[in-house]
Amino acid sequence: MEYLEGQVATGRPPSWVWTDDVLVAVARLIRRFHDAAAAFMPPAEWRTTPSIERLPPIRDDTKIVCHNDLAPWNTVFSGRQPRGLIDWDSAAPGTRSWDLAFALWQWVPLYPVERRQEVGADDVTDLPSRARRFLRSYGLPPQEGWIDAVLLRREATCAELRERAHASAKARYPWHRARSALKAEMAFVRGMSREPW
Repeated sequence: MEYLEGQVATGRPPSWVWTDDVLVAVARLIRRFHDAAAAFMPPAEWRTTPSIERLPPIRDDTKIVCHNDLAPWNTVFSGRQPRGLIDWDSAAPGTRSWDLAFALWQWVPLYPVERRQEVGADDVTDLPSRARRFLRSYGLPPQEGWIDAVLLRREATCAELRERAHASAKARYPWHRARSALKAEMAFVRGMSREPW
């Protein structure tokens, strides 16, 4: 790890973050990270999220150390191209599909139109096509199971936020504020076409 000079897409990302060129480059960056992470053997005491065992079978689902928060706000850009990933406090053992399900959610992005407008992705419309492009750029063929994987991954995120809210008064407000938005996003994904991504 080292310091990376560049711009992080926090808050409302600029519109170029949602271009097809950036989507392809991000998928390739994540693939390089996953290939490197596959060589690391985590200590036995590291805990894997139990929900991973419920993922639908996805091709090339080798075990790795996941970033667990692959999103624009954790990506450093230089010259409008992704150069590296930051914010590793959620890193933990998992599988490629576990990390990719989260990345699909945040980078396609698999949001209802109102939420896409909030994050500056106003021009993003053909979500299944973008999901397929992301997976092809990563090196995976279209296949069934990704919608279910995304939903399961998001359910795990909700469960984690809920647990934090119960454990800390400081986390309660962010959880209550996010809960309805998360439910709306999950309902939106459930309604998407079941064609293979």
